[in-house]
Amino acid sequence: MAHGVTASAPFSGQSPLDRGREQLPPLVVLYFIVLALVLLLTHGHFTTGGLLITTLAFLAYLASPWRAGRKPDRPWLTLETVFCVLWLAFSAALMIRNGLMYPQMNLWFVLLRTALTLNFVCAAATAVLLFSSGKMPRAARILLPAALVLVASCFVLTLKASPAPHIDVFTICSKAVDLLRAGHNPYDFLYADIYGGKYTYHPRLMYWPVVTYMITLGKLLAGDVRFGYVLAQFAAAAGLCLLGRRRGWSLEKTFLAVLVWFTFPVSFFVLEQSWVEGLLMPALVFFVYFTERRQWAAAAVMAGLACATKQYMIFFAVFSFVYVWRKAGRGKAFGYAGIASLTTMATMVPFLVWNWRVLLDRTVFEILRYDIRTESLSWIAFSINRLRVPFNASLSLALTVLLSVPALAVILRRGEVRPADLMFTQASVFSAVFLFGNQALCNYYYFLSFLVFLHLVLVDGTGSEA
Repeated sequence: MAHGVTASAPFSGQSPLDRGREQLPPLVVLYFIVLALVLLLTHGHFTTGGLLITTLAFLAYLASPWRAGRKPDRPWLTLETVFCVLWLAFSAALMIRNGLMYPQMNLWFVLLRTALTLNFVCAAATAVLLFSSGKMPRAARILLPAALVLVASCFVLTLKASPAPHIDVFTICSKAVDLLRAGHNPYDFLYADIYGGKYTYHPRLMYWPVVTYMITLGKLLAGDVRFGYVLAQFAAAAGLCLLGRRRGWSLEKTFLAVLVWFTFPVSFFVLEQSWVEGLLMPALVFFVYFTERRQWAAAAVMAGLACATKQYMIFFAVFSFVYVWRKAGRGKAFGYAGIASLTTMATMVPFLVWNWRVLLDRTVFEILRYDIRTESLSWIAFSINRLRVPFNASLSLALTVLLSVPALAVILRRGEVRPADLMFTQASVFSAVFLFGNQALCNYYYFLSFLVFLHLVLVDGTGSEA
């Protein structure tokens, strides 16, 4: 039993938020599919249609907690069957269009395409057997592990097939690691502008220390800064397996969940582009795992690492603190906040000691001075591109706050808050922030897609608590 607000709280009882959950939340599935489709077609770049359908799906998603107590219309349509269909659809999309922008026509690229084709064959065979018999076939015990090995190998093959992508994230991170290994502060350099002044920004290392450590590890181990992101994907998969085990899932269902995420249509595109959001995923998965085991100190370390990875994780810090308070009480929540803060600060100490002014300027103040990206998938870009007027900053803030109200209602009004509720709050808040933000590109929506996917995973089964 949680030690925070219990079922006797004023807002508990028989509200729609506390009437149980259906096995398959259709509005969560819908939002996940829409994000996958929009990113597949636009790569997170502005189109009016993509922006409109994403916004409508998000508004529908906001209603998902209030539909949670309704009995499923189709009890045979389980999360397992949905995972199988998504895996098949995503695999087909990757086989047709793997998403790489800068591949070299080498053996590695051939192997990548071959692995993706064989993965599709495994997905198709599993789907046919599953829907023809109505239950998971025995052959899945071979098909699913084989597919998992194939798709996992594709992350490594992507690095080989596209070893030198023409994107500033890759060139800056690669040079930053070289400078760090030579004993120089990588935050104190102006890097080459490979775009020739196309964007009004200063090419600098603007990521927080966890990213710097992971790109350094990646280059040390495999000669490529992106290898650290591959390791993060594998760690997230291990965390998903642990969560599936706690929920009493079969091994086949757990493998399906990992395959769905690994084959998300822009997975290899995001990796090729060197975007760092993948580093957040294992921290989030293990945060959930440790909170379900009521291991608050370990969960705090995960939260601290997440906050030391990307600047916008301040939203997660706030909501996770409220979540722990609701689950375990005020004392545990402040202890959690203290350990998380110390973890974040510990990752930053080397660079703060080196030159704290440079670190803060490059990773905070300079980012705040960035111009609006008119190619981003946001309503600010719509206002500039279609209406030819700047989007009012006060209106943007007001809409973001308004659309975050359902997240606050869920995490504050539940009689007993659950991990799925926290993921709903995060998906809701980040959706609002990105849709009305200045810099919402593919990597941001990729991270959002993972939050929605994790919500989908967590809403199926409560998980046991130690």
